[in-house]
Amino acid sequence: MDETSLTAIEVEALSDNTPIIVIWSGGNGPHRYFKKSIDGCPVAAVEWEIETGRLDSIGKSLGSWPNGFVGQEQYHTRVWLDLLNER
Repeated sequence: MDETSLTAIEVEALSDNTPIIVIWSGGNGPHRYFKKSIDGCPVAAVEWEIETGRLDSIGKSLGSWPNGFVGQEQYHTRVWLDLLNER
C-alpha cells in the first residue's frame, strides 16, 4: 500500500460497487470493500451487504457524515482502488 491513497473527493466520485481497499484510522486493515452511497454519503460495504441489501453506514462511513474522515495524513482512514479485483 505504498501508492498514494485517494482523497475524500476522489472517494465520493467513485461509482457505486467500485472495489476499494481500506485501512481504517485506527490502523485496522487493509480490508476489501465496495464503495456504496447511503443518502449521498460514501460507505464501505462488504459483498454480502450488497447482495442482501443490508447496508450499514454506522462505523463504515467514508465521508464526513456521520463520523468518517478520509485523507492522506497519518491517522486518517486511507482508501485505494482495488485494481486487482475490479468487478
